[in-house]
Amino acid sequence: MPDSPLLELDPQRIVTETRRAREKEEAEEAFERTRRRMLWQCVALSFAGVPLYAWSWHLADPRQVNLFVTAGFFISYALPFFRWLAHHVRTSDEFGR
Repeated sequence: MPDSPLLELDPQRIVTETRRAREKEEAEEAFERTRRRMLWQCVALSFAGVPLYAWSWHLADPRQVNLFVTAGFFISYALPFFRWLAHHVRTSDEFGR
């Protein structure tokens, strides 16, 4: 049985294919890091509005209560959604990336 591979490839092609594989792997790792960062930002934003809700329980003025509840809702629910939406539009092939 011979020790050589069944198919001999041009050394330049081996270098090119190795480079392409490395670039593809690096791009996938970069996308994964970006996705994880977006996920943790959404989680942090979800918890960031909780103190505003809690503070609204200690207020007596109904206008201030409504303001703090609205701000808490916006920070906890709307900002994570828009952060996710921006990430999705930026990384999706459907939007001409």
